[in-house]
Amino acid sequence: MRITQINGTNLELTQAIKDYVEKRVAKLEKFSSGFEPCDVAVDVGKTTTGQQKGRIFRAEFNLNIPGTLLRAEEVEEDLYAAIDKAVDALARQIKDYKEKIK
Repeated sequence: MRITQINGTNLELTQAIKDYVEKRVAKLEKFSSGFEPCDVAVDVGKTTTGQQKGRIFRAEFNLNIPGTLLRAEEVEEDLYAAIDKAVDALARQIKDYKEKIK
């Protein structure tokens, strides 16, 4: 599985955020075995520039598997929580897709 791009929207994309995304995407590889090539596009950031409280951080993952596109997006109060939930949602989608094609 290869990360094609990591974008930051309304947010400075630090090395720590990139490392965290890469670490979480690496956990998806066990679910996506058998699908090659797999490309992941990641977009993390804030939903708006002016909002200070509430669910303002968003993480979006687009996984290109040959034959389909799986997409997960989550909005949370914490950026890392949004990334975690989006990765978990994508893992569920991969499992469901594998069951569907069996």
